[in-house]
Amino acid sequence: MNKVEIKLDFLNGLQLLDGKFPAARDLIEGLIREQSVNMLAGEPGCGKSILAMNLALAVATGEETFLGRKIMKHGKVLYLNNEMALPDFRERLEKMAGLAPHADLLLQLTVPIVMPLLVEAYASIREWCRENRPVLIIFDCLYLLHTADENDASSMRNIATLFNSLRDEFGVAILILHHNKKEERGASPNINSARGSNVQSAFVDTLLDLRRVDATGNRRKLTPTKLRHVSDAQRKGMNIELDPKNLWFVLLQQQDDGGDGDGGYFVDAIDFVEIFQGRVEMQMKEILAACKPLGCSSKTVQRAVERAVKNGTLVNVKFGVFAIRNDATNNTEPW
Repeated sequence: MNKVEIKLDFLNGLQLLDGKFPAARDLIEGLIREQSVNMLAGEPGCGKSILAMNLALAVATGEETFLGRKIMKHGKVLYLNNEMALPDFRERLEKMAGLAPHADLLLQLTVPIVMPLLVEAYASIREWCRENRPVLIIFDCLYLLHTADENDASSMRNIATLFNSLRDEFGVAILILHHNKKEERGASPNINSARGSNVQSAFVDTLLDLRRVDATGNRRKLTPTKLRHVSDAQRKGMNIELDPKNLWFVLLQQQDDGGDGDGGYFVDAIDFVEIFQGRVEMQMKEILAACKPLGCSSKTVQRAVERAVKNGTLVNVKFGVFAIRNDATNNTEPW
């Protein structure tokens, strides 16, 4: 990888203690700091780019909140797109722009016509940042920014230093889009879900995990698996849904992850007719396995089963075995 030369400025200990530095502040309340490096990871096609574009537009055009969290600072946003063809990016932007609070402020969103490798574009990015002083830079996405081995810690550390240098030189928030490991599909979100070396999850301040709730629907679960600047007790999992007409995600419910991290929404969202798929009976362990791809915890599934028994959707045939009522599948014959 080509070396990037950066001129260093230095402070001695007394200068450091005597200096006046701005207090750390949030860009998105309780989620993204102004001067930080962050990652949004998920499987291909889960909506990472759409969610990142939502964030870019919200910050650039004066939206008050993002997924229920207050936007503390607005300003210029640089969206470095290297995955979508520019006409596709434009088509998405056109759909989203109708809900932007101040569409005239779209001039605060900048997108390069072509985005090469990071080391090749780094000087241009720094020059643009010096002239425009953005509050947010989005890299979409990581695997097309470099030619390094993602599983090699040394190689990924070199990439990480470039992001950190931009963060510190310009006091900017950086969001990097990345993919999860294939084996993470169906597993619970965790700090090591992102593909490649664990260096990637180690150097970021915030790691957001985006997953589908169902295979074909518009519901997603956004989980902060790492928040360096807040306590674990403050972590909030977000249940969100995509409006396919305007391509904006909306917050359905927010829950403290001090519980099981799923929320009552997931209890109600489980479709047991679909889970049973025509089977007469299922054991609890079979129901848990069938619900695993939804990304909800075993506690949430058990609560959903209890609620389904109470409302008559399921029947508790015997200990640990459940059946779906015939009338729950539009058959009027009761059990």
